[in-house]
Formats: sequence, C-alpha cells, structure tokens
Amino acid sequence: MKNENSKQKKATYLRKRASEKLKPHVLIDNLSDADVRKLAYELQVHQIELEMQNEEILKAQILLEESNLEYTDLYDFAPVGYITFDNDRQIVKANLTIARMLGEERSLLNNKTFYRHIVKEDSDIFYLHHKNVLQNKEEERCELRFRRRDGVLLYAQLNSIYVKDSEGIEFCRTSILDITKRKTMEDELLKTQKLESIGVLAGGIAHDFNNILTAILGNANMADIFINAGKTDRTLEAISNIVKATIRAKDLTQKLLTFAKGGAPVTKTVVISELIRESTNFSLGGTNVKPKFSIPDTLWAVDVDEAQVNRVINNLVMNAAQAMPKGGIVNISAENITEEHSKKIPVLKHGKYIMISVKDHGIGISRDHIEDIFDPYFTTKQTGSGLGLTASYHIITNHGGLVTVESELSVGTTFYIYLLASSNTIAKKNDEVEYKLVDDKPVTGSGKILIMDDDLEIRDIGSQMLNYIGYEVKCAVDGAETIEMYKEARESGKPFDVVVMDLTIPGGMGGETTIRKLHEIDPKAKAIVYSGYSNNPIMAEFEKYGFKGVVSKPFVLKEMNDVLQMVIKG
Repeated sequence: MKNENSKQKKATYLRKRASEKLKPHVLIDNLSDADVRKLAYELQVHQIELEMQNEEILKAQILLEESNLEYTDLYDFAPVGYITFDNDRQIVKANLTIARMLGEERSLLNNKTFYRHIVKEDSDIFYLHHKNVLQNKEEERCELRFRRRDGVLLYAQLNSIYVKDSEGIEFCRTSILDITKRKTMEDELLKTQKLESIGVLAGGIAHDFNNILTAILGNANMADIFINAGKTDRTLEAISNIVKATIRAKDLTQKLLTFAKGGAPVTKTVVISELIRESTNFSLGGTNVKPKFSIPDTLWAVDVDEAQVNRVINNLVMNAAQAMPKGGIVNISAENITEEHSKKIPVLKHGKYIMISVKDHGIGISRDHIEDIFDPYFTTKQTGSGLGLTASYHIITNHGGLVTVESELSVGTTFYIYLLASSNTIAKKNDEVEYKLVDDKPVTGSGKILIMDDDLEIRDIGSQMLNYIGYEVKCAVDGAETIEMYKEARESGKPFDVVVMDLTIPGGMGGETTIRKLHEIDPKAKAIVYSGYSNNPIMAEFEKYGFKGVVSKPFVLKEMNDVLQMVIKG
C-alpha cells in the first residue's frame, strides 16, 4: 500500500511540475501515468540542456570579459596615444598613453579642450585638421607641437578618422604618435648640412673676394707706378680697372645680401614681359645660343623688384647657355596661372600667379645633384661662382613666389618661376635715370650737408667727394653727435639742408632712432639713409620711416649727388 501511495504522490507531483512547464491548453489530468513519466523525463533532459546552455553563456561572458580586458589593455598601453574628440574639439575619451605623453591624469583629460596642450602657433593646424575630418569624412594627417604639463616640447603626428555612433553623433577619432626623436634627428641633420653649406659658402666668398682684391690691389700698385713714371693714360686705365673690380665686389655683396635673412625687395606693379625679353637678349649677347619666346600680351601684372627679377632671369638664362656649350635654343615662356591651377601644385599657396619657364636642351642635371643645385657655391660647372641659383631662389622666395626645376640627363633642364599676380593697377612708366661711373656732364652741387657714419674712412672720402663738387660738409660719428650738431647749426641760423645717415652704428644710435629724434626737434628735417645692408626693410620702405631718399653702399659720386639734389629741391 505504501508503494501505491508513494507512486500516486510522485505522479501527482510530476503532473504539477509538468503543468507549470506546459502551455495552459495541455490537460495534465488526461495523461496516463506512463505519459507523465515520459514527460517528466523529457523535462529533466530539457533542464539539463538549459543548464549546459547556461554554462556556455557563462563561459562566453567570461571570454567576453577577458576580451574586453585585453582590448582595454591594448587601447590603454598602445605605443600611440588615442583620443576621441567631439564636434567642439573636446576630449570624449583618451587612453593612458596620451595621458602619460601629456604628463596628465587621464581623468583630468575627459571633457577638456585639447587646445591647452597645443603650442599656440600650431592651434590653427589642429582646428583645420579636425574641421576637415568632420566635413570631408575622410582620413586626415597633420603634424603639430604640444607641451607636456612640465613644459617639455613634443612633436606629434596626428592621424584621424571620422566616426558616427548609433545615435548619429559625430566624432573625430585620432591616433597621436610622438615623433620628437625623429624631429630632433632631422634638426641635427639639418644643422650639420647648414654648417657644411656655410663652410662651402665661406670658401667660395673668400675665393671670389680674393680675386677681386687681387685686381684692385694690382691695379692700385700699377697706378702708383704709372703716376711716378708720368704715364697719365696708363694711370687712368688702372684706375678704371679698380672701379670695375669694385663694382664686381658690390655685385657679389648684393648676391649675398639677396638671400640673407630679412631681405626685402623694393617692389612696384609692372607687367614684366619686356623685362624678360630684354634680360634674356642681353644675357645671350655674344653667345651661340638663341632665345625663343612664348609670352602672351595678356600676361598679368606682378608686384616685383625689377632689378632683382632681372637678376633672376639673367642667372637662369646664363645657366641654360652654359648647359649648351655647342649652342642651341633656350625656350623662354610665360603664362597666367589661375587659382584652380595653383591648387594642383602642393607647395604653392593658393592664388593667381604668372609662371615663367626657362628651358634648355643641354646636358641636364643628375638625380644625385638636383636637390643640391640651390645650395650656395654648389656647382658642377667649370666656370661660375655657384651663387646664381641660390640668389635666384631667395629673390623669388622673398617675393612670396616659388622656383622649381625639372631635368633629365642628355635631354635638358627647365626652371619654373611662380610670381603672385598683383591686384594693383599699373603705375605710369617714368623715364629712369641711368647711372654711370663717369658722366660727360660735370657733376656739381650746393648746400650744407651733415654726414653721420661710424667709419672714419667713409666720413673722409664722403666729405672729399661732396666738397669737391661744391657742398659744405660736416661729419658726425653717431646719432647723439648728429642731433647735437643739427641743433647748433639750426640755432646759429645756418641749418643743414640734408643729413646723410648710416643705418647701422655698432654700439651707438643708428639712422632709424636718429631720424625719429631729429623730427622731434625739427619736423621738416630732411634726411637720406644709406647702408651696406641693402636688404634691410628700412632701405626698401625708407619713406615710412621718415627719410626722403636712400642710397646703397658702395656708391659713386653721381648717385649720391642725384639723390641729394632731389631731396634739397623736393
């Protein structure tokens, strides 16, 4: 009986469990005991399967957690920094690497701007980089500098991609690579190359100046001999040779100053079609090379220093002629370059340009040498100083332009000059005075002149030259003495008509300060600035600084007298 009762209780229990698992429409009471036992067995199997599935899910959860931990480790301890920026360039997420790179706690980076770490001069780089990523939805790269919390300067390369989350929010996800070591090595290499270039430059300058000094000293020695021998004609010939050698020295210093830091061309708005033709024809005169021009009448105007650009054309045309010792044709062309076209030239700032090309059909330049051709005194030619291309490069760069070159051995070389087109109207052409060392007409002048120069020899020769043609001349060593002498002359009722000031006085008051103080005493004071530093901005824009005229050292008497007369009468 007990067994029957036990079986009945078990069957009842199983029916109850089954009724809980089955759908409501299944009638447990209608099942036989055998069916109930079968159903119970199936339920037990199902329970085991569920438990096994739960174990698999648990294992998957563990693997997922391990994977997340592995991803977190890879993210946090990656060799590059990772930052996610929102639309406002705020940091949404950052890894430990970038936090350590910046010397910050990671918790202090979130929801903060990245600008506070970027070097101020590079802020625009980051702004445009972030903007381009979100606008173009493309990968972007840039390089910029930032500072660690302790002030150490770092160089970084940023590589960013566009990201959009499930809610449609846009982000800029950026990897940041520390390239400080690479940049430091590049800087050291550049320093080494610069020192090597300076060594070559110094040797070349010494060579060229020694040649010029040899000509000057030799002719001065012969002039002395001819004077003692009473040979007037030969004396004059020797003196003429001295003058020619001195002009060569002046030209060499102008070349050097052209690519010195801070060179400022004296520009005016012109169409340089005629300048190109005249400079080319002059340069090829007497050679077996002929020019072939292709210059449209519609060439745009440019703002240039005509004398400097003339030197560039001369250098490139002479270079082309020397590349064709057996003669040939040099193709000279010019064309207008639209802003759309300029965008296709990566190293060129966007804008309108004119492009001048000088093409020869000579020996060409090897790949090993083409990167060095603009270095001072680098040359593969048997003749020439090696300064022409360097000077040309710096002249065009100082004009805000660009010089590029293409070459193929045994085919030829083409130089391209890009000059910004001008938005100004063209000034009326004036008849320019041609200065000569010796003029057929006698040079005369009148007036009271004060010369300010720290060099005794220049004060001496300057006063001799001006006294000889009729000026009354006094001299001062620096600005302080100049102001004192100017005051005294003015108070005596015999003021100076013009003050000729040296721009630079080592250890004393130079021209820039002196003219300012002079105008405090006498707003109508007239002054001429002169200097051997012809690349100084004051020489290019002398009127802005209060001067009435400008003369570059060295100068001949007629040059100085013409400027003096213009200022006195003006």
